Amino acid sequence: MINQSGTTLAWKRSTGCLIAIGACVFTACSDAGSSRRGPLSPEEQVLADAIENRQYNMKDMGAAFKSITDEVRSENPDKNTMYYAAKSIQAVARNHSHWFPAGSGPELGIETRAKPEIWQDSEDFNDGVEKFIGESGKLVAAMQTTDVSGQKAQVKATARTCKACHERFRLPED
Repeated sequence: MINQSGTTLAWKRSTGCLIAIGACVFTACSDAGSSRRGPLSPEEQVLADAIENRQYNMKDMGAAFKSITDEVRSENPDKNTMYYAAKSIQAVARNHSHWFPAGSGPELGIETRAKPEIWQDSEDFNDGVEKFIGESGKLVAAMQTTDVSGQKAQVKATARTCKACHERFRLPED
C-alpha cells in the first residue's frame, strides 16, 4: 500500500518494527549477566571491568588447561602447544590477585561466581594464589621435558590448586 507521500506503508511498519526489536535486543544485551538496573558509577564501572577481566582470564586459563590435557592424552603430544599453554596458565596465575579488588564480589549486583569469602578470608585466598603460582611454574618446567608421566602428574598437581580454591571461594554453576 502506498500513502499520499508515495512511500510504502508496509516498509515504514517493518522498519519501525526492526528499530523497536533492535532497541529491545540492545537493552537486553546490555543488562546480560547483571541483576542491577541503572547506570554504574565510575567506581562501580572499574569494579565491573575487573569482574569481566577475571572471567575472561579464567576462561582463557580453562582453555589452556584443556589444551594441555588433550595433548598429554594424545599419542604424539605437541611439546610447543603444551609449553605455550603452560605459559598462559602461569601468566594468569601471576596476575590472579589483581582480578579480585575489594568490592568486585556479588555485592556489586553483577553476575559473578566469586564468593564473599575471597575478601572475608583474603589471607587464605592469597595463600591459595601463591600455591597456584608455584605449581604453574612447575607446570612450565614440566612441559619443557619429554617425561610424559611427569607432565601428567604436574598437570594434576596444578589443577588441584585450582580445585582447592574453587571449592572454597567459587559458587557452583547454575
